[in-house]
Amino acid sequence: MASFSEQLQNAFNLHHHRAVPDIIDFRCGKMTLGSNGTTVTADPRKGRIVVKTDAEGCLHFTWSERNAANPEEDLMIFPGDATFVRVEAAKNNAKNNRVFALRFTETKKMHFFWMQVQSCRGTRFC
Repeated sequence: MASFSEQLQNAFNLHHHRAVPDIIDFRCGKMTLGSNGTTVTADPRKGRIVVKTDAEGCLHFTWSERNAANPEEDLMIFPGDATFVRVEAAKNNAKNNRVFALRFTETKKMHFFWMQVQSCRGTRFC
C-alpha cells in the first residue's frame, strides 16, 4: 500500500479537467519557520488539510482550522511542481517527529505542517 506521502504526491501529479470530491483530507497543523531558517514552531490550532480540484481542474492544497468555513491558506499545485515529504531532521525528535514540508520546485518556497494524530504507525499515512 502506498505511503501517505506517495498518495499525496500522486495527487499532485494528477491533472484533472473536472471538479472531483476531496482527493485527500486529514488533520494537520501548520508550522512557522523561524528567523534562523532552521527551526519550525507549531501553530497550536487544530487544523485540516484538504487537497482537491476545482471546477476548472486546478489542484488546490488548502489549510484551515477544522471548523472554519473557508481555508486560511489555498495553494494552487501544478503537476510536478510540488512535493510533500517528511522532514528527515525531525524523524528522530521524540517531541514531534511528524513534521512534513510542502516544497515548490519552481519558487523553492516551503510550507511546514505537522500531523495532529499521535501515531500513524500501522496505517497507510506514514
